[in-house]
Amino acid sequence: MKLYERYLFKRVLVATLATLGFAVLVMATIQALDHVELLIGSRTGFALFVAMLMTLLPAALVLLSPLAVLIGVMVVAGAANRDGETTVMGASGFSASPGAVPALAVGALASLVCLGFSLGVEPWANQRGRAILAEAAADVVRLSNHPGEFRSIEDRLFVRVGARIDESRFADVLIIDQRDPAKETIYTAQSLAIAEADGRSVIAMQGSTIQTKSPKDAAPAIFHLSEFLLDVSNLLENKVATRENPREWSTLRLAAQAAALASGANPETRVEINRRFSDWLYPLAFAAVAALFSSRPASGRGAQPNVLALALIAALILRFAGFSFLGGSGGSMVRTVLTYMSPIAVIVAAFAHVMRGRLPFQPIAPVRP
Repeated sequence: MKLYERYLFKRVLVATLATLGFAVLVMATIQALDHVELLIGSRTGFALFVAMLMTLLPAALVLLSPLAVLIGVMVVAGAANRDGETTVMGASGFSASPGAVPALAVGALASLVCLGFSLGVEPWANQRGRAILAEAAADVVRLSNHPGEFRSIEDRLFVRVGARIDESRFADVLIIDQRDPAKETIYTAQSLAIAEADGRSVIAMQGSTIQTKSPKDAAPAIFHLSEFLLDVSNLLENKVATRENPREWSTLRLAAQAAALASGANPETRVEINRRFSDWLYPLAFAAVAALFSSRPASGRGAQPNVLALALIAALILRFAGFSFLGGSGGSMVRTVLTYMSPIAVIVAAFAHVMRGRLPFQPIAPVRP
């Protein structure tokens, strides 16, 4: 990169990081607040809330990086247009698109970061987030030390303990689950113990009864069990990422699972593989969109917001098309190919534009009187 391109690269990088940091923090905080009642109700409420917030950051970073790159490039390009930098550099014989190379460089850097997060960090964070929620739910049960007191684990899910035997054992336990509008489930147990099994918190109920009733049933269905095991994660089934799914598997495990099943692989597994190996293309694709729309000086101050709006619309159309192709890629080879080709086509178009734009402007000769 030339001196002016390095100058633009630094400005675009700073603008992108500022936008990304703010957007990721806001999005992760909103998602963490969805679990705040459960997390704060545990013994180490604030620490668990912060830990949960940290586990949500990788997914938010991968999702929002393309938009942050687009905004960073367009903001810097708009400032360069307002200050007349683009026009001056073009008139001095500089490249026809001086901001394209810095934009694509920042996009490539963001894509590499997203690739690392998608393949390694995000699956671990998703798995850790589920474990934190299960730990918080187990803590809520442990803290139910006032006989007869109902504690809310989450919306429309309650637990009452008759007596506390020790740190992890309780007597006369009642759990009421009203989250499913179609039925109500009530668990009762003479004794309940919370234990760890294979790294998961498990509730063991002795002398238990399970009662389910729906509005259509004249009488409830009742099951009597001498012993009943319940994964704490199942108490959080209405929450996002509480039960193990392909988004929590390591990339090696995901690839091995798909290879073992070959063409008969679960569509959800194939979709997750395509997501991990296509998400990283979008920061560079959005940078390409920004480079294409900001390659020429705006005709006036009023045209700059229009250019930004058009670039944003084009980028969002590309992303929504990618989501559509990805959703059907589990059972369609055509959609699988389109999942990758849609961002790649935009990137190739931008690089072709840059290669053409490496030729200098031909300054307009002054009109002689």
